[in-house]
Amino acid sequence: MLVTCHGAPPCIKPSVEITLDEWRRVHQTDLYGTFLVCQEVGKVMLSQGMGCMVLLSSLHARQSYPQRAVYAAAKAGVVGLMRALAIEWGPSHLRVNAISPWQVAGPRTQAMIDQEREDTGGNLLALYEKRAPLKRIVSGEDLAETVVYLSNNRSITGQNIVVDCGISSSIWYKEYE
Repeated sequence: MLVTCHGAPPCIKPSVEITLDEWRRVHQTDLYGTFLVCQEVGKVMLSQGMGCMVLLSSLHARQSYPQRAVYAAAKAGVVGLMRALAIEWGPSHLRVNAISPWQVAGPRTQAMIDQEREDTGGNLLALYEKRAPLKRIVSGEDLAETVVYLSNNRSITGQNIVVDCGISSSIWYKEYE
């Protein structure tokens, strides 16, 4: 079993200002790093005639925020890589899937929440919780349960599972009651 979770420090800026070095830095970690690990572990799994990989991507692979072109492209690349590997390695009983979470409780999301509070006095966590049908953000446990599900279900490969507390299913703009 392999679970990848590559995440470079973000490059948040207008797309016309992104340098090639910034583009490369994020892609070297998020996409190239994921590929290289999959390639090496894939060699072992292919020789064993079985295996399971779960690649963590992001909801940004499907929908994004302004000034996130580098991250969105890298995470969409992870999903594309997952599909290609699932097709290529499936005949050898090696399953490859991805998980694309929304905001996950942890240091990176907390830093965004703190920065928003400092910049505007706003409560970003409260906004996230109001916009999500489940009225919360994703937890580490949510991701772990999804990994376990994918590792135990031998019929699933080539799938990108969105774990987002319902946020991508709704265009509702009011608080959920």
